[in-house]
Amino acid sequence: MTKPNFLLIGAQKSATTSISAMLSHHPDVFVVKGKEPHFFSENRQYARGWAWYMSLYSGYTG
Repeated sequence: MTKPNFLLIGAQKSATTSISAMLSHHPDVFVVKGKEPHFFSENRQYARGWAWYMSLYSGYTG
């Protein structure tokens, strides 16, 4: 499975939703469902492990 090579990180109210929406229209960009997995910022999400995080990208088709 291909690992992510770009992360969009931003504070609340910093236009990340708009930027994510615009980027998602590009054929070379994959946006995970839910857009914000909070893997790196919430202990309960991080506790799910790397395999769970990578599963978010299972819809990527290349």
